[in-house]
Amino acid sequence: MLIPVLLVLALFGCARRDVVNPFDPNASQSPLVLSLSPERFSVSLNWQWRSVPLSDVSGFRVYRAVDQPDSFVVLAELPADSFSFLDRSVQQNRWYFYRVSVLGRGTESKPTETQKALLGPVDVWMFSELGFEIDRLSYDLQHVKAQFFTELPPVDWAPRFADSLIWLCHRRLQKTVSRFRLSPPGEDFILNTSLSDPIQIEWPLNSPRVFVLDDGTDRLIGLEDKTLNLDIPLPAGKYLKLVTDSDQRFLWALARSFLVRIPVSSPDQLARFPVPPGYLAQDLVAADAKLYLLATASDSTTASSALFVNPQSGNLNPSLELNGRFLRLEVDPEQQMYFLAEVADVQQQKLWKLSFTGVRQWEMAGFTEISDIQLIRENKHLVVVDRLGDKLVLVTPNGQRLSESVPLYDPVQVQFTP
Repeated sequence: MLIPVLLVLALFGCARRDVVNPFDPNASQSPLVLSLSPERFSVSLNWQWRSVPLSDVSGFRVYRAVDQPDSFVVLAELPADSFSFLDRSVQQNRWYFYRVSVLGRGTESKPTETQKALLGPVDVWMFSELGFEIDRLSYDLQHVKAQFFTELPPVDWAPRFADSLIWLCHRRLQKTVSRFRLSPPGEDFILNTSLSDPIQIEWPLNSPRVFVLDDGTDRLIGLEDKTLNLDIPLPAGKYLKLVTDSDQRFLWALARSFLVRIPVSSPDQLARFPVPPGYLAQDLVAADAKLYLLATASDSTTASSALFVNPQSGNLNPSLELNGRFLRLEVDPEQQMYFLAEVADVQQQKLWKLSFTGVRQWEMAGFTEISDIQLIRENKHLVVVDRLGDKLVLVTPNGQRLSESVPLYDPVQVQFTP
């Protein structure tokens, strides 16, 4: 009988030694997990127990630091049944850092890992092709506020967030178009057998019709309330992009060597305009009732050209000759600035800011493959999508990397909502 007693005592003693005091300030981790949800003028804090709830809890203490995470002060003390706090004493364009600890009887736990938030005028929506998903991120790109999964990998989207609807086109696994509902989440598939290679989709604001660019058959397909009601052949070519102009009057289908103008109200009245001889189109942007075309020299990898496109006449007017191979374009017509993605070498791309007259403002290295550049009109910041780098980057007007996103798998494009 002696051995069993000794075994029981030994096991009991080991169990007692493994117990960690959650109120020990030198504990390896906090008993809480903290998450943030930044809005335009507030930050919502929520926390939960890491494993099991603690006993003898008298409350929680919220700490905050501003601009730098080195001077934390007590922001609030809350009762034991509170697991959230709304901080309204915040301003846009400043970083806020938060920690939360557990209060006991005359003691305090190790605080949570520091979480940070930067407030701004928009939320950022992103879709991933290989991730089969649509994410809503905070302005600072640090917090995923909502996540939706699609049945097929999307290659392009036409969102109307106010209506909680997003049209998607898919070219992998199955050639089709879908209408995705955000609330309640759901997806309806259309045209399962009618498409060859749907690459772009547009949904003009003044039209109930959704337009799909099919590069496999050189056609423009129209859908209205999930019903096919338009099928127009386009000039033969290698198509890249479908864009709606700022006035929502015309669609523009961009091919390597020409543009096709398509009136939204009468899409059968096509007009074709050639890209200048010796150049191949790369990107097309609509901004401020104008169109801007980026093209590269067909016989060289070190010459590019930015051009104005007159939406009424279709005339292409040279704006700026560039040294370098540029593949992506964004425009700030108010400040008369271009933002361009340049292929620096096989492993790196750069972001440039140039004036309309060609004066270089700054350049930024460190990107792998820039698939999208979008200007936040409210504050002139940029969100740059580094697709192969699996990240989004928030850039200030003077070329500072303000924030990088949490890791994202295969981000393709972004859009913004207030």
